[in-house]
Amino acid sequence: MDVGVIEADHRTLARIFQAEMKQMRIDKVWVDDHAVYASTADGQQASYEFSLWPRLANASQQQREEFELSYSGIHWPAIDEDLSFEGMFCAAGLCQRSLTEDNVYYSVV
Repeated sequence: MDVGVIEADHRTLARIFQAEMKQMRIDKVWVDDHAVYASTADGQQASYEFSLWPRLANASQQQREEFELSYSGIHWPAIDEDLSFEGMFCAAGLCQRSLTEDNVYYSVV
């Protein structure tokens, strides 16, 4: 089979799967002493315990609170840690992993 055909089929399948998957927009991200949380515009919420991530587990509360948001996740510059929104929501059973990793996203409205 021609590689070009395989790539075209892969792109076609990706579009089909994306069309069937619901996207969720993150509208709030916050931390407390134990975890990072994110909620969607339609009220779904997921979290990661800091204990799952060594850099976050060993970070000070101030370092944990100083995060930046991107389209696809959360970045902590002081400790060079990144977590994806899709990974967080998939771990909570609220979505399925996508090929493009953009089922759960953040954007300023």
